[in-house]
Amino acid sequence: MPELSASMEAEFVKTGESTRLSRKFHSYPLKIAKPFSLAHGQLGVYVMDASPGMMAGDRYKFKWELGEGAHVYATNQSMTKVHPSRKYAGGPLVPSVQQTTVLLRADSLFEYIPEPVMLYKDAALVSHTEIRMEAGSALIVSEILCPGRMSRGELFQFDSYKSKLSVFYNGETVYSGRQNIQPASTSFNAKGGWNGFTHLGSLCVFREGICSKHVDTVRDTVRSYLESDPAYRFSAGVSLTYKHGLVLNVLGTGAEPIQRLLRSVWGALRLLLFGLPPLEIGK
Repeated sequence: MPELSASMEAEFVKTGESTRLSRKFHSYPLKIAKPFSLAHGQLGVYVMDASPGMMAGDRYKFKWELGEGAHVYATNQSMTKVHPSRKYAGGPLVPSVQQTTVLLRADSLFEYIPEPVMLYKDAALVSHTEIRMEAGSALIVSEILCPGRMSRGELFQFDSYKSKLSVFYNGETVYSGRQNIQPASTSFNAKGGWNGFTHLGSLCVFREGICSKHVDTVRDTVRSYLESDPAYRFSAGVSLTYKHGLVLNVLGTGAEPIQRLLRSVWGALRLLLFGLPPLEIGK
């Protein structure tokens, strides 16, 4: 199957009290579905992928730009599925690549909550995300990583997952996070490792003024979630970034419970930071 090089670009502006999509571009198999209005002038957007998933050598490029005061919620229609990254048995590794660029103008808010990433057996994914924020802008972004189709016995049989997230606020680097997961050279049950957990989730929040009280809110929400569902086992940690942000990381044994936990934290921070109720979007 030939390699795909697909792009998607979207620009948003605030008009009156509402946000609208002012420009869009997408190439197969990516597509922006028709935007939909949400409460408080927010606009919702779905990204669609008409392919069965990312194949060996596929390159996806995403660019999001929010004008001053724009407020956007974005997600995708389903999981990002990453297929084996060798085109034939014994062939060279040809990783799939996903590049995302986000530009947030003053006083804009971007909530990017995609579905989990599923790494099939022998899959290799390289993901680079760069976010540039102007004064007064805010960002909430999540990610969940699944270690294979567990029903098929693919647990940690992917080749590699390499990611980099860079966040700049007024031109200054306020966060830089990297991951390099290579199951073949990793002991997931070793002390200091994954300790028997299989799924990884994260929620990153950036806004000027984030401080220890917001970290306390995250911890209280995590404790409440654990008390409400004591049968579910996970490990979580939250910390402030260098400036203007916090990051919550969660290890668990399934994507759906981590999604519920991240949504609980997202809802609590949405109320505390912006005075907005939790956002419930059906799919």
